[in-house]
Amino acid sequence: MLQTLHNISNLFSLTSILIDGLDEITASRFDAVELLERIQQEPRKIRTLFASRREADIEQCLEGFEKISIVARSSDLELYVASEIERRTRKKELGIRDPDLKGQIMKRLIHGADGM
Repeated sequence: MLQTLHNISNLFSLTSILIDGLDEITASRFDAVELLERIQQEPRKIRTLFASRREADIEQCLEGFEKISIVARSSDLELYVASEIERRTRKKELGIRDPDLKGQIMKRLIHGADGM
């Protein structure tokens, strides 16, 4: 699979690859991340971006890569969660009438999102 990717990338002057959700790999995550890290072992015109929550084993595998922390602001999350609750309430997908319960749900979702 890796050789095929390299052969295809040779057809272009630059190839960009984005792989999101490394932290969601459950089976053989270390092996999977180690394989992905090998995409850039040979000097090629490939740019890679790996997106993941902070996990020690992933950071260990990708220690040679630059790390950038991207965290959503709580105000952005509040706006999104509030609009989704209202949208789903209007469409009768969510039947919450108690404003205190809406507030508790919003607080839990925003706090539990951990910047995602």
